[in-house]
Amino acid sequence: MTPFSTTSRQRLAILATACLMSVALPAGSAWAQKVKDKGTTPPATSAMATESEITVDIPSIDAVDSNVDEATLRAIFSGELVDNADALAGLTATSITIPKITLSATTTLDGETNEATVTFSDLVLSDISDGTAASVSLATMSMDAGDNGSGEFGPLSASGFNIGGVLGLYGLVDAGGQTELETIYTDFSFEGGSFESPKSVAPWAPPAPPNSRRAR
Repeated sequence: MTPFSTTSRQRLAILATACLMSVALPAGSAWAQKVKDKGTTPPATSAMATESEITVDIPSIDAVDSNVDEATLRAIFSGELVDNADALAGLTATSITIPKITLSATTTLDGETNEATVTFSDLVLSDISDGTAASVSLATMSMDAGDNGSGEFGPLSASGFNIGGVLGLYGLVDAGGQTELETIYTDFSFEGGSFESPKSVAPWAPPAPPNSRRAR
């Protein structure tokens, strides 16, 4: 990519886009689809005009004994969650392994276009029964925003990951009148990583996470 000079505001915008991409898929895309389907009027354009385009590349998915076909899984992990939420909430499989998910974003801020890529490596869900995975792990997540900075983050894992419960939190599946707290995950672990920008190199370690999370 051709080197470019940005203001602090522009640098923060592109890096924020990269970070948001890492947490917005698939939930963020699903929420956007849900709002759009309801015909909600979009907010007024702000003085700082921003446009973003995001693409997703998933070279392969290894689904073992899955009751959801690969095409549907690919659609889900590409952000098309609303139409497939019920299928994901009822997922049963010996394992789902995705070696690589690459999200590429092009962001235009005040007329200047920048690019960023977020790569997830070795996403594995194991022993999944009716929407709950005995374990979920992600080997690494890397971000590359060119001259604006880059980051590498280490392994993440959790046990008892209740996929249906998460979808219920977003209102994407019928919670069936659920009023009691239910466990969303246990044994959460995240080793942190490092982030490098033109002005600094900083290690980053997450705050000590709760051992489990519960929600209605």
